[in-house]
Order: sequence, then structure tokens, then C-alpha cells
Amino acid sequence: MYLKSKKMKPDPQYPVESEFLDKTYDEKLENIPGLKWLPWVGSKYSQKKLLIVGESHYDDGDDWLECINATRAMINHYGVMSKNPEYEHCAILRPIEKIVYNKTHISYEERENLWSSVVFFNLVQKLLPSRNKRPDENDFDKGWNVFFEVVNLLKPEYILKCGKSGEGMFGYLLTNKNPNWKYEDKEYYTNPRLMNISSDGHEFKIFFINHPSGSYGFSYEEWGRITQEHFPWFINSINKQ
Repeated sequence: MYLKSKKMKPDPQYPVESEFLDKTYDEKLENIPGLKWLPWVGSKYSQKKLLIVGESHYDDGDDWLECINATRAMINHYGVMSKNPEYEHCAILRPIEKIVYNKTHISYEERENLWSSVVFFNLVQKLLPSRNKRPDENDFDKGWNVFFEVVNLLKPEYILKCGKSGEGMFGYLLTNKNPNWKYEDKEYYTNPRLMNISSDGHEFKIFFINHPSGSYGFSYEEWGRITQEHFPWFINSINKQ
């Protein structure tokens, strides 16, 4: 998908070693049924509690995408290691940074700070053959089931969902297959789409935005303003560092 360096020759497991990565959840994450790629868990995530949900990995002809650490490799290289010119451009991470900081030019230090403060998880846990191939309902169904397991373990307070695809399946599973989750959906049928969800004392807000990597009508200024309005604690804390 996003990692294009031909110089990279990952071993079969492609271990990701980084001071910005928290591996304390790994044993439990590896036991989640259907989880193909371990989420990136930033070293400061426990202080911030923001989960960013991407959509898919796309096959680019490299075997590394079959590795359990592929998502982590993407964030490690294009997020916290982006001082390297090889990893400067990324169609998904750069717009997300602009949304969070609500500005055009993001410093390397700001990138490092953001990606060490969040979890990044790709919803569709299947490698898609190309960008022209869209996930189907079954892909989203499986992905949201994994999502709820990840949320149960990591307990985020804020969730930023990149792209609105699959949101119908999210609502279906929440209503029909997760009876322990309680939710307020009065804002879900507005724009932006929001939902407050709770279970056994854990509460979080999920926020659906247009996909940052070029979806029609996407504007980081508009989504930055809206994100500041609905996630003020996280946005203020990340901007102060």
C-alpha cells in the first residue's frame, strides 16, 4: 500500500523496533481472531487514548504486506521516521497530520509527536489486490468484529475513522451483535457523523470523516475545525507538546 521503498528487504516476520512503539499489548493482540496486522500503538498512547482507523492495505507486489507488522512498518517509516526523504510522501498520513494540527506545514517533530501518541489500525484485515478493488460487505463485517475486540483491549476515548465506507455494517453489528454496547446516535445521522458509545464503564466517541487520501470534497481545514470542536482535549494536548 503506502510503503514503496525498493531498498527495504523485510525478513518473513519484519520485526519493527522503535522507541515510539508500545508492545505491551502484543500478546493479547496476537490472540484476537481475524487480526492479520498488529495495530501501531504509540509509546504515549496511554496518555492520549486516540485510535485512528484507516481502511485497507493494497498489494504493491512486495511480500512485506503479508507480515503481521506491515501496519506498524508503515507508521514507523512514514510517521516517526519521515525525516528520511524516502518516506516524506504518504497519501494517508500527511492529510491526517494536517487535520490534527489544522495547518498545512507540519514539522518532523510534530509528526513524531502525533504518531507516538496514537493507535493506528486498518479496518479491512485482508490484502486487497489493487486500489481499484473495493472491500465488500463481508470484508467490513469481519473488520468491524476485529475492531470491537481491539477497542475492548486498548480502550480508546476517541476514535477517528478515515472514510465513511462500511459505516452501515458498523451500525448493524453495534445494534445486533454487541448488546453490551450502549450508544447515543442522534448525531450519527448528521454531518459530521458522530456516535457516543459505552460498555462496562468504558466510553468513547467515534467520528467518521471523509477519507483523507483524496476523497471528493475533502478539506483538511474543514475537518480540522470539526475535529478541534469534538476532540478538544486531545487536539489541545497534542498541540502543546
